[in-house]
Amino acid sequence: MKVKYEDRLKQKVIAITTDALVAGVDIAKNYQWARFVDFRDIEHDRALKFKNNRGGFETILARMREICKKENFSKVVVGMEPTGHYWKAFANWLEKQYGIKVVLVNPYATKQAKELDDSSQTKSDKKDALTIAKLVKDGRYFELYLPHDVHAELRGLSATRTGLNKRRNALKNTITAVMDEFFPEYAEVFKYQIALTMAATNDEMKQLYRYLKTREKAPLQKMQALVVISKKILALIHALAKKKENYNPDKVFGHVRREQLGAAA
Repeated sequence: MKVKYEDRLKQKVIAITTDALVAGVDIAKNYQWARFVDFRDIEHDRALKFKNNRGGFETILARMREICKKENFSKVVVGMEPTGHYWKAFANWLEKQYGIKVVLVNPYATKQAKELDDSSQTKSDKKDALTIAKLVKDGRYFELYLPHDVHAELRGLSATRTGLNKRRNALKNTITAVMDEFFPEYAEVFKYQIALTMAATNDEMKQLYRYLKTREKAPLQKMQALVVISKKILALIHALAKKKENYNPDKVFGHVRREQLGAAA
């Protein structure tokens, strides 16, 4: 059954009880800031700057336990923005600590809330940490899910694949744009059929194609042979253009390849 947004928000607000300490953390590469509030939006203790390493994690944990003991809080909710990857080590470590719940805050929500509070878009790690804490207090967060073991590996591989596909498509679009600008006739001059045509009409490519498919050691399938033909054609085009020479059948193959073809004839 689908839960309405208002109902989910109500459940999250109710989860921030009177005995809960809310910590907002602004994540960064080297140093991070933390601010602490309760359900009434009252800040407890001073802001804390700590390193993004195990020693820093233990520092903020000690501070939260100190505040809980002093103010009689029985649980801690830590909120942070899932920006970049620097938050993951801290979140993973916190998840293993007793009495601590980790939640995430949308960076866009932080930006909007900060502008409403002081009509400023300026970046301040200390101020952002307090804004994040207040958003968590108001139920403006979402639950943390960090996969482990094989699930973490699959998520990592999936993200890597997605990133590589985006880079591949970007490169293809760039190449297409350049070709359209400087060589718009390319698609007509060099058609994904050139290898098949050359293997049927050019004597040298025909001989090579036949040899690749019928050689005694590791003969190739049709498409495999055409790939080799394509590579050979591209090499020939590059050589002719670079040397500014006309096509010469006698220079198509080197000494070793000529011996292979001659022995197979």
